[in-house]
Amino acid sequence: MEAHNNITSLLEQIQLGNETAAESLYAQAAERLKRISRSLMTREGVTAGFQASDLVQEAYLQKSSQVKRIEITGREHFFALMRLGMKQILVDRARRKSAVKRTQPEGAFRCEASPDARTEDLGRSLEKLKELDAKVYLVLRLRNDYGLQWGEIAERVGRQHWEVRRDFAFAVHWLREQMQGR
Repeated sequence: MEAHNNITSLLEQIQLGNETAAESLYAQAAERLKRISRSLMTREGVTAGFQASDLVQEAYLQKSSQVKRIEITGREHFFALMRLGMKQILVDRARRKSAVKRTQPEGAFRCEASPDARTEDLGRSLEKLKELDAKVYLVLRLRNDYGLQWGEIAERVGRQHWEVRRDFAFAVHWLREQMQGR
């Protein structure tokens, strides 16, 4: 519990302009950030050439300026911000690799179903889902990315428990259809 309070107090210090608090925050949060990173990399199918600690460091460097600018409401908000940053890095990395594949000369070897291509397709499919139904997208994100329980999600989106579960099932089914139909 002390580590939880310490992270929150470090976030407050950063927002007040304490530069050394950022280093302390990274040291305090590094292990959980690495667990989040490994989970994302496993889920997205990222294997060779990228380590969990590399992803954490890159995301922390990108998001550290946001931590200073926006009001972080607590440690869970901080970890959610970092998770989104890591996910965006993985999507961007997949897009870059896909762009390189498209510019390869004719006849070059190409693996059509690489993990990075799946990550990029998932990113596009999530954007389509968001445009199709923002509430369903929100339910999916709250359950998948933030790990909230059904009751917590229902409370946040102002819907019944059963509606949230139905929306989640729809989102998962719709995403599967999108990913298989590529």
